[in-house]
Amino acid sequence: MAKEPESKVSESEIPLHPQELTNTREEETKPITPKRTKLPDRQDTTPPNIEILSPTEHVVPQSVEQLTVQGRVTDDNNVSEVKVNNIKTTILEDGTFTATVPLSNGENDIRLAAIDMHNNLGTHLLTIVREGVNHIDTTPPAILIHSPISRSAKLAVDQLTIEGGVTDDGGIAEVRVNDTEAVVSETGEFAVTVPLDFGENEIRIMVTDMSGHVGTDLLTVHREDISEDVEGPAIDVLSPTREMKRGVKSSIIVRAAFTVVSGTVTDPSGVAKVMINDTEAQVTGDKFSQKIQLAYGDNPISVIAVDRLNNTSFEDITINRPKPVVDPLVRSGKDYALLFAVDTYDHWPGLRYPRIDAMSIGQDLEDIYGFEVELIHNPTKEDILSVLHKYAQKEYGPEDQLLIFFAGHGDFDPVGNMGYLVSQDTKKPEDDNFRLSYFSHSYFRDFIDRMSCEHIFLVMDTCYSGTFDERLAMRGEADDELRPFSQEDIKRKLGYTTRWYLTSGANEQVPDNSLFARALLNALRSEGGRDNILNIQEILTYFKDLNNPKPCFGEFGRNAPGSDFLFIKK
Repeated sequence: MAKEPESKVSESEIPLHPQELTNTREEETKPITPKRTKLPDRQDTTPPNIEILSPTEHVVPQSVEQLTVQGRVTDDNNVSEVKVNNIKTTILEDGTFTATVPLSNGENDIRLAAIDMHNNLGTHLLTIVREGVNHIDTTPPAILIHSPISRSAKLAVDQLTIEGGVTDDGGIAEVRVNDTEAVVSETGEFAVTVPLDFGENEIRIMVTDMSGHVGTDLLTVHREDISEDVEGPAIDVLSPTREMKRGVKSSIIVRAAFTVVSGTVTDPSGVAKVMINDTEAQVTGDKFSQKIQLAYGDNPISVIAVDRLNNTSFEDITINRPKPVVDPLVRSGKDYALLFAVDTYDHWPGLRYPRIDAMSIGQDLEDIYGFEVELIHNPTKEDILSVLHKYAQKEYGPEDQLLIFFAGHGDFDPVGNMGYLVSQDTKKPEDDNFRLSYFSHSYFRDFIDRMSCEHIFLVMDTCYSGTFDERLAMRGEADDELRPFSQEDIKRKLGYTTRWYLTSGANEQVPDNSLFARALLNALRSEGGRDNILNIQEILTYFKDLNNPKPCFGEFGRNAPGSDFLFIKK
């Protein structure tokens, strides 16, 4: 049998070793990871943004000869340069810049350009119109003479000061009084002193504007021989005015607490001074004025004028301030006041004023407003509890009110964040770690809130008294305009449950000699003002100037919106 020729086997057809076969298969099944190519950085092609901060108006008056431009420039990259009308400006860290540019009449184009680090250019065009003189001024200046008031005065002085004001749309060029050029202020006011001859003196005021127009005014002053002046100044009271009845002047009636007495006073030898009652009035030229306070009823007012020769004259007027007409108030409720005052202690330093303040407050509550007052002096902790329980067991009507006042030491525990009242037998903190001898604000607050009386107002004049409210809230003054109460207002206010407090300070110490108590007494002694009713918001106005410490005011417990506590004069 013939031998078959050997076939040439390619290298690729040579059987692989088992291990090689395994490796090859693993390589065939291994996922192919694509080759990553780094992309070039994105080029910044966004120009800077320019924001104009000022000016906000695009029209300026002619008097503005140069303008300050303020702006801000922002960009993703740093801004390298800002130009305003091709003038480079300084850029601050926050991107703001400022430039001053001159203005011409009419339109002014202000070009702003900003370049960032990649040479991107941002631009902004600001057009400002500077007003020019668009009309022909044909009106002469206006002149107003302030002093003397009389245009034909009789005087016994050797010189006189002329005071006045001038106005003109185109501007004032010159003011002359007789032959003297006056200095004119920016507001157009002027004053010039001129000599006077015996007899008639003509005083001519001549004002020239920027267009050459002239305005004039003429005063005539008669200078008399002062040796003939033996009478006091002439007084004319112009305000307050008298009420007229059938063409006849009657009494002067003013209902406000203050009024201004004013008028004119003239004398040939000149006025030295004007007195209104015992106060020297302000005199300007021929005018006098003085603010005075009025009491209810008739107020006698005496206006006394003295000239330079010591001649005196007077005019007496009477200003009547009528009491407000208030309808009789009908209220079924009773008012109670429970006052605690501690000034002598077993373990704490004594105080001088708590009992004095409490007695004064209690006296006013009783005498002015008809409260039934009970003063507890130097109570122990047990005494306070006992009295509170007694008042909690009272039967109260729906319009009954209870005022609770506490004056004395107070304390605050920073560990428990709690305030305390200090009674006569309260120990010092170092001798009472758990404050078992103290009366806590939280217990005091909760006990009072649970009383059956619908209307309770708590006033505390102690150190750390503001911590009675855990939020140390301070509500401030009345947010509505104070107005007289009506019968309907009383019924409405006393229809809501009241739980308000007022304390002499917040989380701080307060002085023994209490400005807080004095402010409360001032409020009570106002006797309710116009309507004879003092409410909480009116009381707060007497405490607005106390700042060190600053009183705290707020609501607690079951207080209802719209509630109030009313002190009604008996």
